[in-house]
Amino acid sequence: MALASGIFALEGDPELDLTRRYSMRPVLQFLKDLNAIDFIFRDIGTPEELQHYLTRWTLAKHHKYNIGYISFHGTPGAISFPDSRKPAVTLEMLGEWLEGRLEGRLIHFCACSVMRLGDARLQRFVKQTRTTAVMGYRTDIDWAESMAFDSLLFNALTRYTRLSDAVNYLDRIAGTLKQHLGFHVIR
Repeated sequence: MALASGIFALEGDPELDLTRRYSMRPVLQFLKDLNAIDFIFRDIGTPEELQHYLTRWTLAKHHKYNIGYISFHGTPGAISFPDSRKPAVTLEMLGEWLEGRLEGRLIHFCACSVMRLGDARLQRFVKQTRTTAVMGYRTDIDWAESMAFDSLLFNALTRYTRLSDAVNYLDRIAGTLKQHLGFHVIR
């Protein structure tokens, strides 16, 4: 059985100017058409909405959506909203919200620099949530480059049963882009 059976995607507003709208949704639709991987997609505007939908993701009825795809602005160890009046959501907060609830699931942060922190802190998150792995970027990413890489990542997760095989595949076909984005996996 492949690593990915479905994607539960939560996307924050990319910026305050709502006339400039780009989204991961077309990429998810492309992947659905290409690989028959289903997805749930929600726009998120507040930390409270984020917590609500992450909690919903952990319900048994959503277990087939075993990849959590979190696309937001980011800083080391946190995701943020373009409106600075809204507080950032740290990895520790996410760990508390998801404590012990992610067994058999993977979580991928498509956000600048979220993974740019010590591996010990990321390993605490993995242990606390019981996720199979946490993935994301250690650099400030370009949106188009990250969407291209995420497409390849999710395609690999639908092909392979072991995460190490999927990562090795990405090294072979997109190693330069993987390195440029600072893609990092902690199990």
